[in-house]
Amino acid sequence: MIKTKLKKSLIFKLFGLSLAVGAPAMLLINQTTPKSHVPSLRQVIHDVTKSQPPLVSKEHEQNQTYFKTQLKTSLENLIKKVQERIDDELTKKDKDAKDTSDKLNYYLQLRKFLNTNKQAILQNPKKYGFEFNFPSVLTNPKYSVGSITTNGKTIDGVVFGGNVRVENGDHNASLGYNETAGSSLKQSQTIDNKIDSTEYKKKYDKYAAALETAENIDKIFLNEKDFPKNGENYHENVKNENGELVKNGLSDLTINGKEQTWDEYFISKIKRNFLDFDIQQNKMLQPQSASKKDDTPSPDVEKTQPSPSENPNQNTTIADQKPAPIGKVEEIRNIRDLKPQVVPRFSNFQVYDFVNKYNQALLTEKMQLVYFDNPVYKRFTYDLKQLNADNNTAKGTVTVFDKLLPTNSHSYQSQVQGLLETDHLLQNQNLLYYLAYEQVSQIVNKIQDSLALDNKLDISHLLGFNTVQKIQIQNAFYLLTKIYFDESTGKTYKKDLYNLSNKYVGLSLSDTDNLNDFKRAINGLFLSYVVTSKIDQFNFANYLQTLYVSKINNLLTGIKTNYQIFSKKLATLNFASTTVLNLINRLQTTTNLIKQFNFLNVDDASKISLFEKMVDLVIKSNHLYQPLFNILQIAMNEKTLENKTERQIQQDLNSLIQELTYPANVTAGVLTITGIILISVIAVVIFLRYKKFKKTQFTKR
Repeated sequence: MIKTKLKKSLIFKLFGLSLAVGAPAMLLINQTTPKSHVPSLRQVIHDVTKSQPPLVSKEHEQNQTYFKTQLKTSLENLIKKVQERIDDELTKKDKDAKDTSDKLNYYLQLRKFLNTNKQAILQNPKKYGFEFNFPSVLTNPKYSVGSITTNGKTIDGVVFGGNVRVENGDHNASLGYNETAGSSLKQSQTIDNKIDSTEYKKKYDKYAAALETAENIDKIFLNEKDFPKNGENYHENVKNENGELVKNGLSDLTINGKEQTWDEYFISKIKRNFLDFDIQQNKMLQPQSASKKDDTPSPDVEKTQPSPSENPNQNTTIADQKPAPIGKVEEIRNIRDLKPQVVPRFSNFQVYDFVNKYNQALLTEKMQLVYFDNPVYKRFTYDLKQLNADNNTAKGTVTVFDKLLPTNSHSYQSQVQGLLETDHLLQNQNLLYYLAYEQVSQIVNKIQDSLALDNKLDISHLLGFNTVQKIQIQNAFYLLTKIYFDESTGKTYKKDLYNLSNKYVGLSLSDTDNLNDFKRAINGLFLSYVVTSKIDQFNFANYLQTLYVSKINNLLTGIKTNYQIFSKKLATLNFASTTVLNLINRLQTTTNLIKQFNFLNVDDASKISLFEKMVDLVIKSNHLYQPLFNILQIAMNEKTLENKTERQIQQDLNSLIQELTYPANVTAGVLTITGIILISVIAVVIFLRYKKFKKTQFTKR
């Protein structure tokens, strides 16, 4: 009995040791094996796309109640204001009798229309052309952003949503952009409504106040362009009354060969003009930051989304300068005529030798012989095909190509700068300027790569961003260009570059330490302008941060919205949902990391460091973003990034999955094999000790 207990005790102790050593390997085996309970793709996408909670139902109900109760009052006030304007106009005299007749008839008929149909307008405003839509949209728990096509034009960046019933109105009477005759909507994204009741009331009241101004009343109701012509579009009816011909009202209208009643005519004109006003207010009052400010020091990127100007040149502020808005919409089309600069290592060439070398070089080789000091705006390229030697100078014709607008290209004569430079200090200065050019190029290239922009900077065809975000990107590159070429009288990058180079120009530039110090100083100098500059009062770093987060959120929302076709396409390409879940989770994690960069209340050096880390992180995340985006695009039969085919996209996703799982699989495999070997060794030890134990017991016997 004692022998048996000893035997069991020894075996269990050794077996316990084997479990302790082998457990990590077994654990890794379990971790690399799919679990039986895995959340569905739909559930995970829903989880990773959750952001700030939507508008609570109480706020939503309060806003809708306010809209419905105020609507009738607003419409009554509007009709009253229009009638007062008509009365004012009718008291005026006009020298042109025919013009007076047209106006008089129009005003009288309009007043009759409003008086006769007032109650009907209050019951169903949309039916009578009163497109009081935008305030209704903001009472929905969600709203969409997209484009509306109406009156022969398409307007992007419009907020719309479900129609809202008119309180005590006709059956099915509602207001909103849905079912607006002659208009069509195209949705680009759906957003949770985060407008509280206080903010909603302010927006509603601003809308109603703008509607009642004399300027807008004239545009909507008393627009001279809408006056039909007496004798051309209608005629005055007459009747015989006691032997005299007297006026007996007006005939129906004939507009473009079609007959209309006056009511039909007024409804069509009011509808068109009212809708123009409404969309204008939509663009002005739509929420850009739909929730209250966060109390934490770190800004919520989604809450501070900038409201971009449609003018990309407007409200860009370099460092501590004041913004200088430009009064018209224009792009950067007049980039300066830059002089070709010799690359420093060729500066000691004789003119004729350099000219011969340049003229015989291939295009790619020519780009290594001279450079043009424009590292920030790749839309323009400078081409210097041939050089001529002339009195110890190298001259040629430079052509500036505008990649987006070829007709904007032009040519000019210039000479190469920096050749035959024998002065040591000037040679050093040329080298420092070239290094500065290269350093800024690297910074701008990274920003460009983070947004996945090609060298044309063709914003219009950029995928993954909506129209508003594309305008923001245009603003960003305008600001970078403005920083680099700014020639104002105050503090500028070029002036600071000159002062900085003077500190290094007398040093030995063959010393790599001096060169590296200068590169770091240039990096810090240019980025100090970048991180302290603003667009529309938003810090540039936060401005880009918002774009980065929006881009990923656009994709995650797109996958969530189009889940069925996305999931079906994954199955068609033989990708398991569980595999793609890992990629989506990683992408969401990246978004959260981007949001955590806090550029507020930190010094410039910290801002620069954070900015560089953020851009690097986004560039890495693009490697993860692109295959998922392209899968969604082909699922929806849309254009893909880099115009990749389905086969190429499948290969990209496979490569990404292998890249992300290979290290873990190798580690798990190595540890698993090690664990198995250890278990085998322990088993042998157990067996040998057991044999020895038996032998000892037998000898004692």
